[in-house]
Amino acid sequence: MNSMQLKRDIAIQGKHKRPIYTDIIIPDGDGPFPIVVFAHGFKGFKDWGHFNRMAEWWANQGLAFCKFNFSHNGIDGPGVVELNDLDAFGNNNFSIELDDLSSLLDWLEQSAEEFAIDMNRIYLIGHSRGGGLAMLKASEDRRISKVVSWAGVPDMGRYWMGDLLENWLKDGVQYVKNSRTGQELPLYIQFYHDYILNKERLDLVNRMHLIEQPLLHIHGDADEAVPVEWAYDLKNRHPKTELIILEGENHVFGSKHPWEADEFASGVQEVLRVTLAFLKKE
Repeated sequence: MNSMQLKRDIAIQGKHKRPIYTDIIIPDGDGPFPIVVFAHGFKGFKDWGHFNRMAEWWANQGLAFCKFNFSHNGIDGPGVVELNDLDAFGNNNFSIELDDLSSLLDWLEQSAEEFAIDMNRIYLIGHSRGGGLAMLKASEDRRISKVVSWAGVPDMGRYWMGDLLENWLKDGVQYVKNSRTGQELPLYIQFYHDYILNKERLDLVNRMHLIEQPLLHIHGDADEAVPVEWAYDLKNRHPKTELIILEGENHVFGSKHPWEADEFASGVQEVLRVTLAFLKKE
């Protein structure tokens, strides 16, 4: 392989009857290449903001890069860049997303020769909820050699604290507003029931000790969605975590959707710089 290769919207069939739309970009050269697998967060998707530009950035650093839409993230169809299937969104849960990651890793294994991927150097990065899922997946899948959490959620059970759960159980659904689009996004009670049913697999607090891979967590101290205090909790539970706190940075490190500037936001630039250095360390 002697030129950069980009394939978009590959429909990978997972375990839950909806495709996992996937993009993969391979650097110039012959490989085999280490690969970064990127998991978006809650209300996110693979083409959000600066993510397409970020894919090219990683390839220019000599790493293959794979990003994808979780099967039930609310995106229906290739090339869609807004949440358009709210029923799928409401029926999403952590078990489905972990299974999607398994299906994606299986597909990469099957495609390793075609894409010149080094399966001994799979680096899983997740943002926000995707960061929590990346850590969960690393705790159960040794194919992942390093894991990176960007503003990740370190306790998946914190989604239903206080009065929220009582109303959710009563109504069977709660709604989360997408402040950017004004959409009222449903979350059906199955999300909670799935967590309780599969708590041993999904309880990140009690699974942190199973993460043997090197772990980097980057968090902004002005994060409005995931309090920076949670990052310190994570470090206390898993002292081997390499923790980086970025002063003045918010939950998306200064980015937004759509992102039309030629350069990354300064916070994103720093996140990428720190992450690359971590992944290149022997």
